[in-house]
Amino acid sequence: LVVNTPVLILKQPQAQAVAEGTNVTFSVEAAGTPPLRYQWSYNGGVITGQTNSTLTLQNVKLLDSGEYTVVVSNDSGSTPSAGANLEINVPPTIVREPESQTVLAGANPTLTVLASGTAPLSYVWRFKGGIIPGATGPSYLIFDAQPKDEGDYTVVVSNAAGSATSQAATLKVNQPLIVTQQPLTQNVIEGASATFSVAATGTAPISYQWHFKGVSIAGATNATFVRSGVQSGDAGDYKVQMRNPAGLVASDAAILTVTRKITIETQPLSQSVTNGSTVTFSVGAVGTAPLSYGWKFNGGILPGATQSTLTLTGVQTNNAGAYRAVVTNPAGAVESADATLTVILPPKIQTQPVAKPLVQPGASVTFTVAATGDQPLTYQWQLNGQSIPGATGESYTIASVEAKDAGKYSVVVQN
Repeated sequence: LVVNTPVLILKQPQAQAVAEGTNVTFSVEAAGTPPLRYQWSYNGGVITGQTNSTLTLQNVKLLDSGEYTVVVSNDSGSTPSAGANLEINVPPTIVREPESQTVLAGANPTLTVLASGTAPLSYVWRFKGGIIPGATGPSYLIFDAQPKDEGDYTVVVSNAAGSATSQAATLKVNQPLIVTQQPLTQNVIEGASATFSVAATGTAPISYQWHFKGVSIAGATNATFVRSGVQSGDAGDYKVQMRNPAGLVASDAAILTVTRKITIETQPLSQSVTNGSTVTFSVGAVGTAPLSYGWKFNGGILPGATQSTLTLTGVQTNNAGAYRAVVTNPAGAVESADATLTVILPPKIQTQPVAKPLVQPGASVTFTVAATGDQPLTYQWQLNGQSIPGATGESYTIASVEAKDAGKYSVVVQN
């Protein structure tokens, strides 16, 4: 007598949650009169060829998820197992990487990642490799970005199936330019050099362009600009424009004034006058005002002579000599050429010729005069107001007088 025992499921197939791409095995344990026969099904549909107590799925995909059951049968009948659910967890995939950004200091940039995969997804943001506390969402807001926030940011996206790390997004924080030292206003002497400098802080690189009266100066592209050999035409306002990745900033204007050196345009003139005369020397000069004047006499300073003209009244021989003007302004002092004053003493009769009231005919008569004055002195004797030819010495002699020689004799002395 053979008694057939119906199928009894001893161990049901177990539900599983696995990562996509793994191998999965479902199994069942049953008792009953052999032979036992097995047939696996997926979501109610028979899986062809799967007739063992185990079902192995290779490299499972998302579409393999669902309910798996098995029917165990023998000659006494069949018994279905309970359903075993297969859950396929898809590991995270970065769909859109966080993007690098360049922002101004103080901005509020946001880094965002887009990822796919089986939920729930978790996020951990990192800065320079270190975990950022509290940064656990698909976006990370950097509030009030500063240079300390510059660097590489990544995010690790995880779920039950695994994790994925994004590419690095680089944050660059540009600091606007701040002028820490303005170019200085200055006054220079004509021909000297003027140096303008500026200092600024901000994100490098910083470029410079100097301007004069609003026009760019060719080649003036450094933090310092030197104007060599300045002339009056170089006077005006100078400023510099600075540019960095954060934008453009202009310095304050620095005013250059040029003190023009003195140029003597009209020299004082030499003069020759008689004593007692009034003499005026003048000098004409140009240069940056104020101009001040002084005069020298034979190298020494003349007290009180502080005008562009020098007037001497009642000059005497002790006033004769070299006169020179000294013109001064902030650029320095310039001296004129010497003007020579010559004081001429006019002739003065010291001894008059002596009258000869009674002379015998045939006698010799001599008239003599003594005179002083600047040499050379010239003499011209006259008879009754008429010049006597050849009578041009200090004395005039008539070797043998005649009646026609009688008259009034005088001499004119000149220089």
